[in-house]
Amino acid sequence: MNAIKLTLLFLLVPLLASELAAQTGSPRFSIQGTLKDGMSMAIPDGTYSLKFKLFDAPTGGAVVWEEVADVEITGGLYSYLLGSENPLIPSIFAQTLYVGVEAEGYDFLPRTELTYSPSAMYVHLAGNGFPAGAVIPYPSATLPSGWLLCNGQALSSVSFPALYAAIGTTYGNGSGGINGGAGKNFNVPDLRGEFVRGLDSGRGIDPGRALGTAQESATAAPNSPFTGTTSSAGAHTHEMTSQFISQSPTGFSPHFHSLSNVLAFGPTGGGTAGTDTTWDFGAHTHEVTITGGGDAETRPRNISMNYIIKY
Repeated sequence: MNAIKLTLLFLLVPLLASELAAQTGSPRFSIQGTLKDGMSMAIPDGTYSLKFKLFDAPTGGAVVWEEVADVEITGGLYSYLLGSENPLIPSIFAQTLYVGVEAEGYDFLPRTELTYSPSAMYVHLAGNGFPAGAVIPYPSATLPSGWLLCNGQALSSVSFPALYAAIGTTYGNGSGGINGGAGKNFNVPDLRGEFVRGLDSGRGIDPGRALGTAQESATAAPNSPFTGTTSSAGAHTHEMTSQFISQSPTGFSPHFHSLSNVLAFGPTGGGTAGTDTTWDFGAHTHEVTITGGGDAETRPRNISMNYIIKY
């Protein structure tokens, strides 16, 4: 087999395989190649075991994905859908990748760079409009391809490089959250049950906040002074002392009346005049008991949806 020559012809190589995933259920793309012997003759027809690899460099580098498949060769030609045996993770296509093929332990060189098809370039540059890290509300429990639930789950930056490049460890370093630890080094935001608030960024409405920080529940204090009236059922009386000056044949004589809720006038003579004050110990408080309590939170009208994040 070492004498076999390999030529790869790419018919459709969309770098954003996630767009194909939305149509086929898994990211796949088609390649076509030829296998020839040392005399540049097509190898005999038959089924051959080939290992397809995606590298992050044209030579050397790391293997970011691979799969082994039995491929039918006819007249030296074959066609194959990468991702048929081992699902492709769309996030690996955020970098430039190179296809390598191995047969019977021999790696054929040179590797071929994955490039955009015109349609995939449109999707990448303008068509889908969602960069890695974009968050949207989604009205279904079944997530679209290329999106994750914003549930605080821990992820590996190796498996999700584009998302990691977008949000880093702003929402956690991977040690906690769902499936935290074990090689995970960042978290997606946990937006379950949360309202999302725009970052203040110096406006002064919500000062001092950092990106990605959580805020506890709060209720604004009422305006001061806070005034009101009691209902008619709260009507009551105060015992008072009233001082009157009454006119009598012998002149004006000051004296006092103990009052409950009405004023008493002098016994005889013309008009009377005076002032009323409550006793010093008339000052008092009322104890108010609230029964039933309130709701567990203060909130506006709302509808629940899933928040999802693009990777």
